[in-house]
Amino acid sequence: GEEYSHASISQRTRHMSLLAIDDVEEAMRNATATTHKLRTLLIKSLPSEHLTNFKWLRVLSLRGCQNIHELPKSIEDLSLVKYLDLSGSHVKRLPDSIGRLYNLQTLDLSDSNIEELPKEMGKLCNLRYLGLKDTRELQFVAEGLGKLTNLWTLHRFMVCDDKGKTRGCNINELKDLKKLKGELWIEGLWGGRVKVMDAKKAHLKDKHELKGVKLVFKVGEDDKVGSASEQKGLLEALEPPHGIERLVIGSYKGDTRPAWYLDTNYEELRMLRLERCPSWAAVIGIKSLKELEVRDCPTLLKLPSMPLLKSLEIERCDGLKTIGDLPNLKSLAVNYCGRLKSHWRLRSVMGSTRLVTCQL
Repeated sequence: GEEYSHASISQRTRHMSLLAIDDVEEAMRNATATTHKLRTLLIKSLPSEHLTNFKWLRVLSLRGCQNIHELPKSIEDLSLVKYLDLSGSHVKRLPDSIGRLYNLQTLDLSDSNIEELPKEMGKLCNLRYLGLKDTRELQFVAEGLGKLTNLWTLHRFMVCDDKGKTRGCNINELKDLKKLKGELWIEGLWGGRVKVMDAKKAHLKDKHELKGVKLVFKVGEDDKVGSASEQKGLLEALEPPHGIERLVIGSYKGDTRPAWYLDTNYEELRMLRLERCPSWAAVIGIKSLKELEVRDCPTLLKLPSMPLLKSLEIERCDGLKTIGDLPNLKSLAVNYCGRLKSHWRLRSVMGSTRLVTCQL
């Protein structure tokens, strides 16, 4: 079919972009009067009507759309849509009718203002890609994600408390998401809220297609006695697959590393980041590591020799005294590590290293 031209549109037009059109309403009226079988529609603002006249749509992009805070309920009329792009938009909520887009394979909410995901999301049985990168306003995910068994990409998995009568997403919903690939951030691991038994049911270590895992713990107001021991149990249960290349652990209060954290288990690991782990005392020498970032780990005493490490960033590790041999180091940033100054000879590892910052 023909593509949309600013000058003309015909019944044969199947793909239309209005990204360079100022008067979207007028263009949509013209399109509605001329063709009803569009397959692709790219627009920068949501028209007040007309959208549901295009029931043949397969691709709908509202990327960067600023005049939209909630999709209309009538979105359900676009039952053939496979690709829905809301990235960078101001959309805050999705209607319950989103669950009727049974053919939807891609839903991109990256960098949008989305605040919550409804339980009806669990009805999107063909969904493969759920883009949630940089969704800083996202606060609540209802139960149901575990039903998306064809999902390849998720980016963020938020464990949530119940919201009124709506149950929040539980960590055990990861169990049936066996096709996940790429990066997965698991957030909201509160002591007392997430049970070790449920964490084991997630079978994280069996998701062999994942290349990066981020585990973020959080201390709530009700997180008091026993939270450190509970977090230890959770981290032990959430063993990442052994083929990952990137691992991030944040806000972990436990004083011992998990049993799975061994060099022999993670021979493909290239990047390790530890953030706000106040009781983490030792980093093992994973030989394959090329990037290491350690921040706010005050009880960490030393870093081992790492033959392949190229980039090292250390910040606010007050207890750190020594760093082993780093023969391939290319980039170094050290900030606010007071004890390191008197125990470690900086020049011994410099060589061809590019010193980014050093404020001891």
